[in-house]
Amino acid sequence: GDGTSTLSLNPKHTYFKPGTYTVSYSVAGPGGEDVIVKENLIVIYDLQIDFSATPTTGFFPLTSTFSTQLDDTITHVLWNFGDGETSPIVNPTHVYKTPGNYTVQLTAMASGNIVTEVKSSYIKVNGRNISGRVTGSDTGAGLANYMVEVISHQSGRQIAETYTDSNGYYSFICEASSLSCVSNNQIPAAADLIVAVWPPFQKMDYYRTYYQGQSLEEKATLISTLDSDQENIDIILERA
Repeated sequence: GDGTSTLSLNPKHTYFKPGTYTVSYSVAGPGGEDVIVKENLIVIYDLQIDFSATPTTGFFPLTSTFSTQLDDTITHVLWNFGDGETSPIVNPTHVYKTPGNYTVQLTAMASGNIVTEVKSSYIKVNGRNISGRVTGSDTGAGLANYMVEVISHQSGRQIAETYTDSNGYYSFICEASSLSCVSNNQIPAAADLIVAVWPPFQKMDYYRTYYQGQSLEEKATLISTLDSDQENIDIILERA
């Protein structure tokens, strides 16, 4: 039906274009020749798929809802969200838990045919930032090489850490060449963050201190990054 033929008794044939194909075969023998025609025997569907997501950019943890319009010939789908997670649900919701650019792939199957749609770096997930300065209460000068950590109040676990520069300033979004960034771009959008400062190892000249001068974690002032980055989160350390 597509212009090709074969002399095989039980042939295999691949159709490369969508369409409806009429197949015929002829049989010849001592009694003569006969031709059998099967009208519209082979139907190859033109599979075309597309998808969208909302939102495609934001701060982690980012929840994106994916949607696609599929015709009735589609029997199976498989989403690959680009972060190691997959889903067979037609219109799934997925949570991206870390910053990065994610390539999303949708694979659909119909009548043995497979088609794939790929969108490179389709989901862009960013981290929030917290920045400020660490100073000593007795001198007002910036304190260098002090560790600044961010803790989740809900879990009590450390989320990220960084170190102050030579003037006492810190940030969690730094230049790639910066040696002070340990957990670059790893601050989530959250309402229950705790910021604490530690003196350098074996240099206990100042006390460990939480934001707004608190000495105990349970009394620490919570910081929210749900709506924006947090700047000027300055911490003053008391001399030990």
